[in-house]
Amino acid sequence: MLWLVPLWVGSMDMALAGVGDQPDGLAKDAIRILDYQCASCHDGQNHPLDTLDHHGLTAERSAGRDRFIEPGDPESSYLWKLVQTDVMPKDAAPLSDDEKQTIRDWIVAGAEFPDFGGTQRTFISEAEVLGQIEQHLNGTRAEDREFIRYFSLHTLANNRTITTDKLRLAAAGLAKALNSLSRQRNVAVLEAIDDSDPTQHAGLLFAVDLRQLGWEVDNFEKWKQVLAAYPYGKQPSRRGEARRSFDNIKSHYEVRSFFDGFAYLRADWFIASAMRPPLYHELLDVPETVAELELAEGFDQESDYLRNQLVRGGVLLSNVSTQPRVVDYHAGERGIWMSYDFVSQPANDPERGDIVRFPLGPQFPNNPHPSAAFEHAGGEIIFTLPNGLHGYMLVDADGRRIDAGPIEIVADRSMVSGTPEIVNGVSCISCHRHGMIDFNDQIAFGHAQTSQSEVVKIESIYRPDALQRRLDEQRADYLRSLRRVIGRFLQVGDDAGQPIEAFPEPITTVTRLYQRDLDDDQIAAELGLPDPSSLNQMIGVQTKLISLGLGVLPDGGAIKRNHWEARGLNNRESKFQRAAREFGFTPVSRLSVR
Repeated sequence: MLWLVPLWVGSMDMALAGVGDQPDGLAKDAIRILDYQCASCHDGQNHPLDTLDHHGLTAERSAGRDRFIEPGDPESSYLWKLVQTDVMPKDAAPLSDDEKQTIRDWIVAGAEFPDFGGTQRTFISEAEVLGQIEQHLNGTRAEDREFIRYFSLHTLANNRTITTDKLRLAAAGLAKALNSLSRQRNVAVLEAIDDSDPTQHAGLLFAVDLRQLGWEVDNFEKWKQVLAAYPYGKQPSRRGEARRSFDNIKSHYEVRSFFDGFAYLRADWFIASAMRPPLYHELLDVPETVAELELAEGFDQESDYLRNQLVRGGVLLSNVSTQPRVVDYHAGERGIWMSYDFVSQPANDPERGDIVRFPLGPQFPNNPHPSAAFEHAGGEIIFTLPNGLHGYMLVDADGRRIDAGPIEIVADRSMVSGTPEIVNGVSCISCHRHGMIDFNDQIAFGHAQTSQSEVVKIESIYRPDALQRRLDEQRADYLRSLRRVIGRFLQVGDDAGQPIEAFPEPITTVTRLYQRDLDDDQIAAELGLPDPSSLNQMIGVQTKLISLGLGVLPDGGAIKRNHWEARGLNNRESKFQRAAREFGFTPVSRLSVR
């Protein structure tokens, strides 16, 4: 399973608290080396390989290439070959002989990762989850119940290979995702309603009031959009405590003639799915055009350009492509950043992608400097939400909203979306995890213009000092808002004094975890089984489970996440829901409760 040392703590000794008493000190020492020497570059965010991801290190690779780690066999382990020959760490001192020996001995011993609290957790049943929701509703005023919804992390917690630090990040990720999809001024409060040990994680079951998100309007239309996409809806079909609690939950909602059939949603699904189109656009009301965004956010890009009311910078090589990028800051209501991105040869004029010679775009009818106007291919827009977090919009050259940036223009080498595509929402929030990124202008003093009027215009809008001030101000504002949203989940205990930017980005962390191929540990947890052995036994006697593709699990195979949650053309139920039928659940979807 995806594994991440809590890198925000001050030392690996602190990060490994609770593990030092285990007999396997070799694994502890090896992970310390991977953390110190490798993870700063190979962290799964700035590089596709996460050296603290056990699954990624030991997974098969394409084209017959050696695994990064072949447990028990260092000579067949690509990571060992790189370390042994001092190819890695790159641009740093090589590992010492003792460090190399530790890595080699660890691989020989099987390359196991320390537990970090996973096996210490007790199994959480469906009856317990529903019972806690029932108890919370019992204590909620009748007039408020129809607005309360629940999210659970118990399927992650029930997979003992998921480390405890991931659960705290997941709680923070849920709070950040919900507030990143809100147009309300105040932060929506995520209330932990379970009796989890706060020293272990921040909670596993959460309540949120949809009124704090503005999602109760239009007869809960936004919430219904979430439910329509949800592939894990189920309710207990057998008599027992779980069914009794479910029926009582239903009766609480029906007092005001409202029940959508869902007692709770999985938080990891919501984080990974609602932060990308189409849900991201629908829930955040991202406009379809730049013109609509201008009206909503109170700015006018052409007017600001003509009146020198924007601040601009340009670089010849951006972080997301091999092409230049121009960035504008508009004041608007709360601050808007617009980028202009380029292809190597614009269609109308192959030279107009050279921002050194053509820095005064974009081209529009009233632009007084048409001979110096660039021709762009699209861009990214970052706008500040009322609660201080950021919203994102990707657009084409005509200012129309798009779901993802064309791969020939921009790409994401960290592949947080699952591919190199930059997908609106999830890719943007991963890159801008601390808000705005420094942007060192190269055009103000490096342009090729000689015309006096155009030089004056360049000097009026390309202002590096003003641009940096805006970046610093906006980043500070964003981090203050981020602390309000996720600080209470992360800045606790030994980490209370850590700055919020020292923590891994939680939405990225959960998204990567969610997108992983599913082995028997995770499939068992999602089906509500206490361990994978009972699942594998059922697979051996249930032809229905084999027909759903679960037959690969007992032999160490895995199922693709998109296959697990996909609905067939003529089937309203996902593969998960069809499998859940065999374990005492009745599938439920928004389609079936309309």
